[in-house]
Amino acid sequence: TLFRSHHLPIFCGWAEQTVESVPKGEAPNKLATQANYEKWLAILNDRNLPVGTVVIDDKWQQAYGTFEVDQKKWPDLKGFVAAQHARGRHVLLWIPVAQTDGLPPSLCVTAQGKCVTADAGSPAYEAYLRPRIRHLVQDIGIDGFKEDWVGAPAAPGLPLTGPATGIEFVRRFQ
Repeated sequence: TLFRSHHLPIFCGWAEQTVESVPKGEAPNKLATQANYEKWLAILNDRNLPVGTVVIDDKWQQAYGTFEVDQKKWPDLKGFVAAQHARGRHVLLWIPVAQTDGLPPSLCVTAQGKCVTADAGSPAYEAYLRPRIRHLVQDIGIDGFKEDWVGAPAAPGLPLTGPATGIEFVRRFQ
């Protein structure tokens, strides 16, 4: 082909998720399904619109903090990714950094009795996250992640493990 995939536009499903859900008063994250992404990409294909990277946006996972694929929404994520790769496309997963949804309390930073963020400085959190990321990349074929800092804690004085604050938190998470 004339262009490599990294020179082509990125398709992120968030706009479609929002456009289809908001007028109905529904949550956009409910529309992050394999069937919807296949439908939206088929429209782009039918219109001969080039796409080099597909971003699967909020919420492909069972719980934000677990990095586990929601099989009900994505019954064959590996097949979806393989089909995109066959078209020369990359596939990224949207991830909300530091989210605690689904995390055991032992992997959280707690403030005022509430789990407020993943404890990125904790070796236990790293041990929890690494095999999940490895599975998504090695077994499913995901090319990378779109990090979103929505909901990241910004409260002063959080009891973080080690020096994992600010840019060090970003580095540790990555």
